[in-house]
Amino acid sequence: SLSNAYQAMGDLKRQVEELEKAQIFATRANVMVTSLWASVNLSDVYLQKKDYVSALNQSDKPVALAERAKDYTALAIAQCNKGIALNRLHRPGGTALVQQALEQLTKVDAQTYIPEVTRVLAEEYAFNRDFENAYQTHVTFKTMSDALEHKENQKRIADTQAAYQNDKQQLEIAVLLKDQQLQI
Repeated sequence: SLSNAYQAMGDLKRQVEELEKAQIFATRANVMVTSLWASVNLSDVYLQKKDYVSALNQSDKPVALAERAKDYTALAIAQCNKGIALNRLHRPGGTALVQQALEQLTKVDAQTYIPEVTRVLAEEYAFNRDFENAYQTHVTFKTMSDALEHKENQKRIADTQAAYQNDKQQLEIAVLLKDQQLQI
């Protein structure tokens, strides 16, 4: 999508514009899932821009949509975004929302998001000057991140070995066919 292209280019203003358009079109077309994720992403972009007021103002829509759609992963991400915005605006309940988001992601086994939200929680503890919890949560994040990286590396190694074995077999077959043709 154009939103992803603008994100890759670092053009957050245009990314916001595209996400707002996507949200409007999805709402008009009654495509709840697209509207939901456009809303979640829009809140996330406001956070990237450090526009915490807009992120907070935007955060209620994806929470409501996620609850209605029973999309608990989206709900957790929306809660996390709202928690960050609340925390950065020095309003109560922000860190608790991020913790709830992490608990929800763990409950639905959304492995893709758990390390990132754990990192965010560590950052929010540090922002609140709760350095003990920040440190402990960061250690947890680092352990998860390292385990995930190890798993991805093992998969890459296995894929490379399989491709090598396949190429080797194809070459052996080609040599045998060539030898067979020479004998005829």
